[in-house]
Amino acid sequence: MSDLETWLADNDRYLAIALAWLRARLERLADAGKNGAHVIETPSESAKRRSGFGRFFGVPEEKVPLLAAPAGSTSSNSVPMPAEMIDAEAAARPPALILLSQRLGLSEFERHTLLLCAAMELDTRIGGLCARAQQDMSRPYPTFALALALFDQPAWEVLSPERPLRYWRLLEINQPGAQPLISSALKADERIVNYLKGLNYLDDRLTPLVKPVVIDDVVLPPSQSSLADSVVDGLKRMSGGRLPVFQVLGPDSQSKLMVARQGASRLGLLLYRMSADALPIGAADHETFVRLWQRESALMPVALYIDAAQVDRAGNAQATAIHRLFTSGLGMVFLDTREPWPDLVKDSVLLDVAKPTPEEQKEAWAQVLGDAV
Repeated sequence: MSDLETWLADNDRYLAIALAWLRARLERLADAGKNGAHVIETPSESAKRRSGFGRFFGVPEEKVPLLAAPAGSTSSNSVPMPAEMIDAEAAARPPALILLSQRLGLSEFERHTLLLCAAMELDTRIGGLCARAQQDMSRPYPTFALALALFDQPAWEVLSPERPLRYWRLLEINQPGAQPLISSALKADERIVNYLKGLNYLDDRLTPLVKPVVIDDVVLPPSQSSLADSVVDGLKRMSGGRLPVFQVLGPDSQSKLMVARQGASRLGLLLYRMSADALPIGAADHETFVRLWQRESALMPVALYIDAAQVDRAGNAQATAIHRLFTSGLGMVFLDTREPWPDLVKDSVLLDVAKPTPEEQKEAWAQVLGDAV
């Protein structure tokens, strides 16, 4: 088998073990007649920090993890985690759930909560077990309350919109009317469920807005190839922090696109192109696009090429949206423009792309026409 086939088989095996472990915990909780969550209440300094009031108590918040449960805190529904699941965290090629947790910053408790929600799509028995565990057959679905009661090291922060499950929109929450958040139905995002099964593709909410850049293997002339090299060199020199915007300057759009394509390819990234006109302008739609693209940048090797060569920067809605876009941090981004955007220069690398020189054009024609020239 190929490396990919081996990894997919290992990933399926890990999911099968994880689902069996999850069913065992749900059955134990259902048999014990438990209902509701174990809400952690503690007067400790970690609780003060978690609540955001650390400064009022003289506690330095920056020294404390976002998630901090009392030492030794566990669910009363303890079913030991299989060794295979523990070993997977340190594996050279970990399963998709572990990869996602590492790239999006999930805690162990958040990872298990996501597994609980994704399990609804992977195992038809989970819904009934959720209802039994919650002592209510009208609730055949996961909730935050169920997760807090089910897993070890429960942490209230899992409900926060600033924590990964909600920030990265890994879960969909059905909260009708005055239904409390903690008891509202949870569902794993479809893109995330497929990722956990080993299917990695661009989110279909983004595909109407961006298109893959497909260019036949073209050898760039030296003057342009050196610019593609500078993309790689510029990133190698970075010591950390947010990636710069690569402003691709000049009038020749095709040359600019090829340089960006080659630069992304040398970094192992797939380049997607987006017209500035397609960029959502409304605040909510704009935020959704940014969050989804940030998520894709963490889950896939992608780069974004924004064609803004025709954008009028004077009071233009698209220009305002582009400025908002680059304050968010999107990963690897190229901006196609004729002249530099002054407000972005401090966070930019400028690539002035010209057409091939006359000598380079002559050599290219000679290679195509051969003896005919």
